[in-house]
Amino acid sequence: MSRELLFCSLGMLLCVTAIHSRAQAASFDCAKAITTREKLICSDRNLSDLDTRLGRVYKERRALLGRNGVEQLRRSQSSWIGFIDIVCPLEAPERAIRSQPRVKCLDAQYRKRLDQLSKVGQKLGSFVFNRIDLYAAYPAPVSDSTGDMPGFYIRHVAYPQIDNVETPITAAWNKNAEELVSDGECGLDQHYESDCGADYEIGYASDDLISTVWIYDVYGHGAAHGSFWGHVDNRLLRAALPVLKPSDVFGPDDHWVAGFQRLVSNALREQQWSPPDGETETALLTSSLDPGKWAFGAQGIRIVFNAYEGGCYACAPREAVELSWAELGPLLARDLILSRRFGESGGR
Repeated sequence: MSRELLFCSLGMLLCVTAIHSRAQAASFDCAKAITTREKLICSDRNLSDLDTRLGRVYKERRALLGRNGVEQLRRSQSSWIGFIDIVCPLEAPERAIRSQPRVKCLDAQYRKRLDQLSKVGQKLGSFVFNRIDLYAAYPAPVSDSTGDMPGFYIRHVAYPQIDNVETPITAAWNKNAEELVSDGECGLDQHYESDCGADYEIGYASDDLISTVWIYDVYGHGAAHGSFWGHVDNRLLRAALPVLKPSDVFGPDDHWVAGFQRLVSNALREQQWSPPDGETETALLTSSLDPGKWAFGAQGIRIVFNAYEGGCYACAPREAVELSWAELGPLLARDLILSRRFGESGGR
């Protein structure tokens, strides 16, 4: 397993800087384990295996990135290491750890980190994307036993960066992606009595368009439940990075609206969604026309609805609405580049 990974902490950024040139491939002999962390990991086979796997995956994913991407990943890994040092403390007495027992805490965080690293070096279209994860944790009152990790208010934001192409347009896209989370409600320096997370999913990327779903969830400690919402950032890769408009896909008029809403209504019925009243259904169908809800993909458009859009927290559609390019084909404006590209995706 990776000894360098074990020794690093939030206050030891020099350690992370020193290891990033040779990754985290070195191993240590558990018979010679000295530190609390080494002894803990060696005492649990599953945790030991996870640590070894994490070091290997980090090295593999780092190799997919350019120089700037490697530095961004180092910063991301440093933030994660500092985070687990806070929420899974190894030097504190076990009884002082309110969130989870040490091994269980580390096991959960290692698995989450492995999932995050799976998006580092993600190739979509002609682009290679890096993934940046940043964390903060603030102590909660002793009486607070709620939240994702009892004892702490958690902040976690993630955002993508184009790693392999450097042009003014891709630089603007990278800046926009970073600012969407750094200036948002889940900013790391915003210390509220809540857990807050911002994550993303890129469903489509080409030389014309990148479609990114941003997903936010907030839980105010002590509340009956949290809240979630999402929006889709569809950016045309042109000067000024304009946001996609319906006319970019369907043409300048509204010939597509009735057919689009009919497809959405049929899809909602298929998932047995029942609106509390006609007004709510009309509002939902109207909101489906907003391109800020359209997650583009190779197979079609996925429409993202938020909590309370169905009239109450539990009334929202259970699943996103999926409309295939085959279904949408008759509505597309054939003389537009984006429409031709999506029409081809649907096999038309």
